Amino acid sequence: CIEAFRLAELMQIINGLPVPDWDKFHDWYKRIEEPNKENKAWGECEIGWLLHLRDALGANYSLRNEGEILILSSIDENVLKATFDFIARTNRHIPKLLNGIAASPERGYDIMIVFDDEKTYYNYVSRYDSEPGEYAYSGGMFIDQGCGHFVTIKQDLTAMEPTIAHELTHAALSDLDLPLWLDEGITVNTEH
Repeated sequence: CIEAFRLAELMQIINGLPVPDWDKFHDWYKRIEEPNKENKAWGECEIGWLLHLRDALGANYSLRNEGEILILSSIDENVLKATFDFIARTNRHIPKLLNGIAASPERGYDIMIVFDDEKTYYNYVSRYDSEPGEYAYSGGMFIDQGCGHFVTIKQDLTAMEPTIAHELTHAALSDLDLPLWLDEGITVNTEH
């Protein structure tokens, strides 16, 4: 049996928001030898991190779970239900559309973080920019560092749907290590 992973002790604050030391988590995770325990540990770490992030973002945010989907947001209950439904439908559609290419993540949850405003969104995603400089407007982003998740800005669901489909496609292609131009081309076409 390996020692317990103490997520709270390995939480870093970057740009005012908590993030686990994913390298230390991966080192610990690799020592788990039972597949059922691996998947459970991965999912529990994702939930623990998102609960820390929820607390840092404020009382209006909640973490909700439906099946294999986690959403951290402040969107109201009706929109949240419709968002879960849209993500589930899109997750079923992408592998059919990209048969033999796209794959569902092997472990963990499909994670969506919906920030209330652009300032918080850009503060969060800036930690993943590889180089300083100016970037084009972003309505959403798939982040494959640490644990795969995607982020967007709170808006009307019909405006978020293309972003959700786009980012879920990035997630489904993430294991292929495609050139950026090809990954983006497939993703943009799948979004439509």
